[in-house]
Amino acid sequence: MRFLLDRTLGRLAKWLRILGYDAAVDSCLNELEMRLRCRREGRTLLTRRRGPDLPGVFRIGADRVRDQLQELVDHLDLSLEEKGRLLSRCTVCNIHIEEISRETAEGRVPEYVFQTQEQFHICPACKRIYWHGTHPDRIHRWLQQVGGEDKLRG
Repeated sequence: MRFLLDRTLGRLAKWLRILGYDAAVDSCLNELEMRLRCRREGRTLLTRRRGPDLPGVFRIGADRVRDQLQELVDHLDLSLEEKGRLLSRCTVCNIHIEEISRETAEGRVPEYVFQTQEQFHICPACKRIYWHGTHPDRIHRWLQQVGGEDKLRG
């Protein structure tokens, strides 16, 4: 699944990227332009704007990101975790991150991180460096609260 979100759903976009989904945010387009972009790029439009039910448009009602994710799980059959997809995208740029050597990361991450981590990834666009640390465990626990064990199997 690929998504286009309006600017009111920036936090949801970040979480969709954490989950490995292509989640673009467009703050400049009106809904008609966003729907055209979705059709052109094969995306589902996620918006908080009220309006008629339209194919390819999902209207989010919840305020909290946890509840927004639950809406997607319930209504779009969104899988919260599939093997290899979690933490595979840059949370800022929405681009797939690439593995880099420890040597490449040296001096570009905090010393403690360099000493305690084996794997590093980089965003080809913004050059932000990622490492797993404790994030996957915390994310997994948070996702269990959102979708329950049955939705985590993906």
